Amino acid sequence: MLAIGRNDKGVAVGVRDARKLLQDIPNKVRDILGIIVDVDLRVDAGKDTVEITVAVYNNPINYKSEYYYCSGSTNQALKGAAIDRFLMRKVGRHWDGVPVPHVAIKDLSRAAIGTFRKHARDSPALGCRDSPGIHAGAPGQVSPSASSA
Repeated sequence: MLAIGRNDKGVAVGVRDARKLLQDIPNKVRDILGIIVDVDLRVDAGKDTVEITVAVYNNPINYKSEYYYCSGSTNQALKGAAIDRFLMRKVGRHWDGVPVPHVAIKDLSRAAIGTFRKHARDSPALGCRDSPGIHAGAPGQVSPSASSA
């Protein structure tokens, strides 16, 4: 929650044109950030204050076509690979789950696929290391071996 019309100690000092802010703030935030905020008028000790409440959004919000990451009391503009990682993490994706456009299986080296399959089979990430009846099949598949069928 952001309070407007309070000093650093939280004491109400008031704000001019509070009723106009109640209309302007939600419209400007919607137009610039594309999100909806709650804006409320509060009267404390006879002084008008404005409270802005922003809900948590699951998707990243950009400001003037840039994304920022808050770390403590600082903001960092995200660029290049950092923005790719940030956006993928926000939608629950990882680099290895994103398709590469205009690349087909025929474009890949058989030797590279074989090496990948060997490392995948030996990796504890797939859980195949402790399962002798499992082996890596065609790219993108894990299937029971013929010996365990």
